[in-house]
Amino acid sequence: IVGPDVIENGDPVVKAGAIPLLVQLLKDSSPMGKNNAASVMLILSSISDERRQSISEAGVIAPLVQLLKDERAPGQQQAVDTLWNLSLIGADGINRSGLIVEAAAIPQTVQLLIDGNGEDKKNAAGALWNFCCI
Repeated sequence: IVGPDVIENGDPVVKAGAIPLLVQLLKDSSPMGKNNAASVMLILSSISDERRQSISEAGVIAPLVQLLKDERAPGQQQAVDTLWNLSLIGADGINRSGLIVEAAAIPQTVQLLIDGNGEDKKNAAGALWNFCCI
């Protein structure tokens, strides 16, 4: 569960330049490295519109969608949850759903509705809801 401490603890992670490095891990690392990177992105994208924008601008959407394509990969739930967070329209008024849809996230998210566990299905449905708000 993400609490208020994530605001304080996440900011130094972002300010230290971790986001581009995490995106690179999502692209080029082992399955466990991708899972860990997706988990950190999920936490960082959970609170702040500013962070969601920074994460999106770092190019995270395509690697997250790629992670969803690998049915055996750990981290699919974190990937879909991060995409769900990124698709939220916050106080900044920025709608990133179009970018997510353009990256072909819908077929992989629908596949989670078919093959995922209960939590995966719930989160995939929530993400699809937001993807429709383009």
